[in-house]
Amino acid sequence: MRIATKLNLILFGALVGTSLWADTPLPPPAKVVVWSENHGYFVESVPNGDTTVYRMSDGTALWKIPSWHRIVFVSDTGFVAICDDGINLLPLNYKTDVVLIELWQDGRLIHQIRLGDLVHNPKLLRRTASHYYWGIISGFNTSSLLEVVTVEGKVSINPETWEHPK
Repeated sequence: MRIATKLNLILFGALVGTSLWADTPLPPPAKVVVWSENHGYFVESVPNGDTTVYRMSDGTALWKIPSWHRIVFVSDTGFVAICDDGINLLPLNYKTDVVLIELWQDGRLIHQIRLGDLVHNPKLLRRTASHYYWGIISGFNTSSLLEVVTVEGKVSINPETWEHPK
């Protein structure tokens, strides 16, 4: 079997597994630690605490984001993406202006990305047992673009401008 075919099967299994798991309750809050691609930054989010951004080289705390967050990504340029706690699901009574991603830098909220910014045709949302699946956030790539895969396809987000690159 070709490697590409194997990878597609693994990806399909992961997506199906995610959909089946998706309607189960989320696990209780736990400490989250993530690193940027080239290990320039790391982020620690602590239950009943805040989310702190550190410089990897010396462990210096640079700034904080209020409260704990389940899904966090950090870029090589120090941008932090905070993702909706529902991860990839929306309640049945969702609104298109629901914030799915917050982009932070230097302790400031820079952009809020809403469902309507990412999914232009809500009829494409996939119904699960009790929610709608909208997509998944893959994280920052080596170009420090935030990769998101929606029900409409792949989107690369430039956190500096919140524009889709050409």
